[in-house]
Amino acid sequence: MTESVVLPAEQQAPLEGVITGEVVRMYQEVAEHPEGEFHFYHGRQAAELFGYERDWLDRAPPGAVASFAGVGNPHLRSRLQPGETVLDLGSGAGLDGIIAAMAGGSPGPRDRPRFEPDHVSQG
Repeated sequence: MTESVVLPAEQQAPLEGVITGEVVRMYQEVAEHPEGEFHFYHGRQAAELFGYERDWLDRAPPGAVASFAGVGNPHLRSRLQPGETVLDLGSGAGLDGIIAAMAGGSPGPRDRPRFEPDHVSQG
């Protein structure tokens, strides 16, 4: 049996900062070097693995597709209707927001709160 250790609150905050910093660094690396090798699927290959339609990927900005580092495809279940509003939290390169705009019949505007600063230029 594995024992779990609960750190005191004053030790948790710095650890959370380190983990958050590493996540941000990794996503920045994908944004800056989408051709690189990572320990997770990314780019068009990942999007296709998650069931993103090729037409969507062909119509989206190449930088947004190349920098995609998502963990699923929300569009498989969204049934988004024209005129609906989408808030894409943690949008990364913005591929999901771009596809949502396509499904909603509009190229924008979109509000995409950012977690990874270098992904801003990709979408």
